[in-house]
Amino acid sequence: MAELKISELAPLVEELTIVLEPNDYIPTVKDKLKEIRSKASMKGFRKGKTPMSMIRKLYGKQAYAEAVYDTLNAEIGKALTETEKSYLGQPLPLSNDFESQLQSLQNPPTYNFSFEIGVAPEIELKGLNKKTTIEQYEIVVPDETISEEIERMQKQLGTQSMTDEQIIDNDLLTVNVKRDADNDPQVEAEFKILPSTVTETMKKKLVKLKKGSTLKVKDLYEIEDGRTVEVVNKHWLGLEENTDIKIEGPWTMEITEVSRLTPAELDEDFFKKVFPDGDVTDEVTLREKVAESAKTYYSSVNDSRFYKQLRDKMLEKNDFDLPAEFLKKWLKSSNEEMTDEKVEEGFEDFISDLKWTLLRGKIAKAHELEVTEKEIIESVSNSVRGYFGGQPVDPAMINGTVQRLLQDERTIQRETDEIMARKIVAALQDVVKVKSEEITTTDLEEKLKAEHEEQAAATAEAQA
Repeated sequence: MAELKISELAPLVEELTIVLEPNDYIPTVKDKLKEIRSKASMKGFRKGKTPMSMIRKLYGKQAYAEAVYDTLNAEIGKALTETEKSYLGQPLPLSNDFESQLQSLQNPPTYNFSFEIGVAPEIELKGLNKKTTIEQYEIVVPDETISEEIERMQKQLGTQSMTDEQIIDNDLLTVNVKRDADNDPQVEAEFKILPSTVTETMKKKLVKLKKGSTLKVKDLYEIEDGRTVEVVNKHWLGLEENTDIKIEGPWTMEITEVSRLTPAELDEDFFKKVFPDGDVTDEVTLREKVAESAKTYYSSVNDSRFYKQLRDKMLEKNDFDLPAEFLKKWLKSSNEEMTDEKVEEGFEDFISDLKWTLLRGKIAKAHELEVTEKEIIESVSNSVRGYFGGQPVDPAMINGTVQRLLQDERTIQRETDEIMARKIVAALQDVVKVKSEEITTTDLEEKLKAEHEEQAAATAEAQA
């Protein structure tokens, strides 16, 4: 049996030494050579009947190295799991020049492998009591928000048709623009615009016109806010060269087509398309369903905000050290493109995330919270159904997509984290002091926007 030695290198950093005697790895070497022989097909010998002496000569060094590495990794795994300690990162070799130690099978040596590994500190949770106050809102969905969502649905299921009537805000216009004849070079192009997205000055001109109307445009680059010279040249004028050079006007613009959206009626056909399960049959139940859906969505957003507040409060109340220098070395070793500068640039956020991971684990253990495989599958399935907006989809397609997503470790980790976050929010509602008040979805959006801008400003100031 391999010998294991653990000693302290520095605070929260241990040296892990594993001593491998020949009888620890030689049986694995022999097994690997037998496996190679059973599959080998060499000229002059039947498959699996190549002399072992030849197999050893051709593949002995490979089998030898693999056996030592496999045995070493198995021993490292046991050392890290058969203990009550929690470790950080992965073991980093201290001085293991294995290749230079490699001997022949006739003279197998004793190997000494040394690694350094970070150790998670013992944490005594603070702040999980009524002295910690967290805001939690009761979501109110205003009537105007419900009406706006229904109007959006009506437009989504509406029909487009051409019209010769006077232009209105939501029409889609096809326009032909031509640089006036006395200018060189001559440029002509056709593209689409919406009166609702152009400047107020341009909109006032457009809504007086109809199909076939023309107007003079002095500066084509100023009719819609946010359009750069390059975007206008490439996507409106179709230019492939000198796209960063502004082409002076004036221009003549002709309205060649006016396409108008007619919103869908609130009838039985509409209700079936929006809610195929048939539990919406009139505008009253439609409004109730829309309000319920909005409340569910914003309640989830609210829970995420609760979780973020909890994270910030717990990090504030639970300050502890981590083996910073080891973690920097580990981050750099885990990515060939990682430089010292890149490590330093993101290290503060990394430490904050790592501390929260450790605290979250303590909270989950204290409240016996776990995420099961069944919950992960159900969560991924719900996400996939959400991609289709509630429309009926073949169950086989749903299942196939779910199975593909479950092959991705990042998907599993993301779903695990989200499920655990929801469980923590639910578990701590009665543990911390919750300051509850009503808020409309509109006001919540504004509050979240303000908080995001404040956080972005603080981050920018910290990085300056």
